[in-house]
Amino acid sequence: MPRDQREVFDEIAEIYDRARPTYPERLQPGVLSSYGKRRYDEEIAATGAFGTAFLAGYPFHREYDADVYLDLLRTQSNHRMVEERERERLLADIRLAIEARGGRMRVDYRTELVLARRQSTGSSDPHPEV
Repeated sequence: MPRDQREVFDEIAEIYDRARPTYPERLQPGVLSSYGKRRYDEEIAATGAFGTAFLAGYPFHREYDADVYLDLLRTQSNHRMVEERERERLLADIRLAIEARGGRMRVDYRTELVLARRQSTGSSDPHPEV
């Protein structure tokens, strides 16, 4: 991640930290950091119902200007749960952080694919009752 992008993310993390006492737990920093660390292959194997899982990750990024990024945040349920006046104050601070660094920011994403074939049950019914 380019240095200026790291700086805007660090500043946005500080903005969330300052707002933390009044925000729902799901908005707290660190909650989203668990994404990408979950072991889906182990969870699938533990069911005993599937063969070996295939996992693949597909990274991509998107650049946002401040308006589009804030509109995106407004659609996320963890932000919608916050009282409107508090949410708009948070978003105004995030806007200032983005605009102070050129008005655009890059967000890196990763789509995870997990594919596993159901083990044969010996039944000809493709949808046996569970």
